[in-house]
Amino acid sequence: MNGKDFTSTDLIAYCSYISTWEDESDDNINKIIAEHRALRAVPDKDPSVAVTNVIGDLESCASTLVTEIIAGNAAQITADAAALAAFWSFGTSLVILAVAEASVVADHLLVADKSKELNQKLEHADVKIAGQIDTKVKDYITRWKNNNKLIASKATTGLDTRHCRAILFQFMLHVECKEVLTAASFKKFAGVVRRFYHSNEIQAVYDALDDLHLSDKSNNAVKAYWKAFKAAIPSTSLSYDFARDLSITVLNVATRGGRRAIEQIAEEEGIAIDAVAEGIWDIMSGLGKFVIVLAVGWAIIDVFVNVVQIVHILDRYEALKDKLETDFKEHYIQFYKGVVETAKAYRSIQIKQ
Repeated sequence: MNGKDFTSTDLIAYCSYISTWEDESDDNINKIIAEHRALRAVPDKDPSVAVTNVIGDLESCASTLVTEIIAGNAAQITADAAALAAFWSFGTSLVILAVAEASVVADHLLVADKSKELNQKLEHADVKIAGQIDTKVKDYITRWKNNNKLIASKATTGLDTRHCRAILFQFMLHVECKEVLTAASFKKFAGVVRRFYHSNEIQAVYDALDDLHLSDKSNNAVKAYWKAFKAAIPSTSLSYDFARDLSITVLNVATRGGRRAIEQIAEEEGIAIDAVAEGIWDIMSGLGKFVIVLAVGWAIIDVFVNVVQIVHILDRYEALKDKLETDFKEHYIQFYKGVVETAKAYRSIQIKQ
């Protein structure tokens, strides 16, 4: 899921998380599928102007607020949950944070009319940027934000929303390369993953993945992996197709796209490679771009957390103004460009429709 080698730890995280979705309601699964499809529909448009416009408005508002604070025109009130939620929602609305906001903010905030205005603009900045790029981008970002709590609620130990979403999207790409993606097919394959996760066969696959990770990624290493796979999972196993297809995505990344060698060695080892859906080979190229988008979203969080942790009110808003002019603008352009590039990569993957 990190764009690098897929190890036993990654497989454990993948299987344990997807297993939690087998009995989820059709309504909730359809919400995730709708987000997935909305990403594919994002058009090829440059986000730079939209980001510049929205961030420029925020900069102006923050500058005015700093002036008011210096002039002593702001009133001091006790921070409440609503004010904190608005203040934190810029950037963090893209990701669920397991942080008690009140613990990192001073006991009192200086809140003038301009501060309330800034908080409201921060809260809706990501959707406003998306809307100025294109209505389909706004649709995608809105679905992303609306699904955050659902995705996080299914998380297993050690997984944050970023990793959960990456796992879900990898899984859905896999499903739609095999069948039309619906709530029914989603649950069907989640059941396959669950059975594989609890099978006697999976330990050998864990070992094979870790051996591959530590290898030189040569053809001999690929051969060793397929040998271990064949010994561990008989072709009659219910997990065979899933494990084989996942192995192809893993090997394709580990060997940097050595498809011909992967296919040839698999055939030599008696692996039924001709039954693999064409799109399976391209899953990780699309997912790799999506993982970068998630990482940039997390970078926005890091910058914002550092600002919020500043106790002195004037210093905090001055820091926010400075970060809006630099880091936030840069990261949001990078984020939305990444969304556009991911959508293009997704559209190139052959799926069942």
